[in-house]
Amino acid sequence: MKRDREFDPTTRAEFEVLVETLVHAAHENQIDVDGGIDVRHPSSDVPDWTVEITRIEKSRFE
Repeated sequence: MKRDREFDPTTRAEFEVLVETLVHAAHENQIDVDGGIDVRHPSSDVPDWTVEITRIEKSRFE
C-alpha cells in the first residue's frame, strides 16, 4: 500500500486525530465501525495488530 503523507502521523496526538477523523467520517457514511479489524503487514519485521472499536455511552456533561 502506498503511503500518503496526509495520513503519516509522527506523534501519538496526530495518530489519535486521524483515528477520530476516520471513525467520524465512516459513521457519517453509515458504516458500522463497531468491532475488530486485523491490521496485517506482509513483512515479518513489522508487527500485526488488532484494532478494536467499541461504542461508548456519552456522559451527561457532554
